[in-house]
Amino acid sequence: WTTHLPLVFVVTVLVTVVTLPVLGERYAEPLNRELVEVVEPARQLVTQVHVSVAIEGAAVHDFIDTGDSTFLSRYEETFAKELRTYAELERLVTRLRDSVQVPYARVRALERRWHGMVGTILHDQGGSSGSQRRARLAEQDAFEQLLVAAAELDHALARAAQDRRQLMTDAARRRRRLTVGL
Repeated sequence: WTTHLPLVFVVTVLVTVVTLPVLGERYAEPLNRELVEVVEPARQLVTQVHVSVAIEGAAVHDFIDTGDSTFLSRYEETFAKELRTYAELERLVTRLRDSVQVPYARVRALERRWHGMVGTILHDQGGSSGSQRRARLAEQDAFEQLLVAAAELDHALARAAQDRRQLMTDAARRRRRLTVGL
């Protein structure tokens, strides 16, 4: 038995040295896949939302100021693109935790509120100047809140990406320590 003990020890160490990287990869691979397939694409979509909202805001204000229907068309086209972006973004966000889903829900609520206000302003073009001014101030406030909420969503996604990278780094560090310890 004592002659077999060193052999058992060596075999155990070799099996462990071979098994640790495989187990580490099994842990890290889903995190990396989620980072590449969900979190990073979601961040790109949030950037598209930001750009769309900025274009829409400028188009609405330019239309109100000039009456040029080109600006109204730009708003409508960009709004349609924004809605398509939300559909794609929602598919990704549902795969993430509340730390991302909550800011996303806020963005969607503010988006609906702002577009509703825009619709009201565009419909009531002939109203009194005082009521139009108040409506435009409220719309501007909603617009700014939407932009801030989109930035907060991007920040939540950036934290989600950082968390996944940190988990992968920690797993690799533990794997190296165990391997060196053997």
